[in-house]
Amino acid sequence: MTRVSDVFVPGTMPRSTYIARDNSYYENRTESYLDELGAIFTIAGPTKSGKTVLLKKLVQTPLWLDGGRISSIDDFWSEVFDELGLYSESDHS
Repeated sequence: MTRVSDVFVPGTMPRSTYIARDNSYYENRTESYLDELGAIFTIAGPTKSGKTVLLKKLVQTPLWLDGGRISSIDDFWSEVFDELGLYSESDHS
């Protein structure tokens, strides 16, 4: 018997299922984009549509940002630096 927790596992790969979409269209397009280094990739869509699962399947070390916390370019870079454990400012004395 398959349990709901084996199918809908927020933020992780499902243990029992993974459904490739449209003949792997999104997987192939995402992989192609990721091969083009030096750009920012965003993915958006309705809840439970498989965004996180798709990226966890294809990206070894993703940088996860919460779009709801970003309202300016400064917020964006602050989140990036925080996620990477970097400093955005330095003070020399």
